[in-house]
Amino acid sequence: MRITTLFVFATLFAAVSANAQINNTVLQMGKDGLPAGNSSPEGAASDLIHAHMLHDAYLFNMACVPPYGGFKVQDMYLKYIKRMTLVLKRDAKLKTKAPDDIQSIDTVYAARHLTKAGPASYAYSALNDRDVEFVDIGVTQIDGRKTLRRVLVIQTSDGKWYAHPLPTLSPLLSDGLRDETISTQDFREAYNLKK
Repeated sequence: MRITTLFVFATLFAAVSANAQINNTVLQMGKDGLPAGNSSPEGAASDLIHAHMLHDAYLFNMACVPPYGGFKVQDMYLKYIKRMTLVLKRDAKLKTKAPDDIQSIDTVYAARHLTKAGPASYAYSALNDRDVEFVDIGVTQIDGRKTLRRVLVIQTSDGKWYAHPLPTLSPLLSDGLRDETISTQDFREAYNLKK
C-alpha cells in the first residue's frame, strides 16, 4: 500500500450512535458503517475523506479544523479552505472523476498519537487545543489502486475533533507525521465494535 499524504473529508450521512469503550466516547457512525462527525478522531478523518470523495464542499468545511494561529497562518489557511471549497463545488457540478480520486473507503484505522511529543505540546500551549493525532484510511481510487491516506486530526478546547486539510502549513503541528509506521488496528477493534 502506498501512503499518500492527502487530507480528505467525509459524508453527511445520518449519524447513528454506537457505544464506544475509549474514553467514554460515543462513536457516531454514518450510513456506510464508518465513523462520522466530530466526536472522534476517526469520524473527523472519515468526514474529510468522504468530502473529497463526494465533492461535498459543505462537509469539507464542517470537517476542517477552525482557523488558528497568527495572522499569516490564518490568512494562508483561509485562502486554502476557500480555494478547496470552490474546487469541490466545481467538481460536484461537472460530475467528473480523476483516476486518483477516491472511489471507496476500505478501512478506517484507529487514531494514533504522533511519536514526537512536540505537536501535542505546541497545540496545547500555543493554540489551546487538547490533542493531536493522526488516522490512516485505506481507500480504493477510481483507477483501482489501493492507497493509504493519512489525516492529521486535532481536538479543540471544546472536545470536538477536526481534520487538518493542509498539515504542511503548520510544521510544528505535523512534525513527524510522514515518518509514522502504517497503522494496523481497525477502528472497530479500538472501540470494541463488531464488524
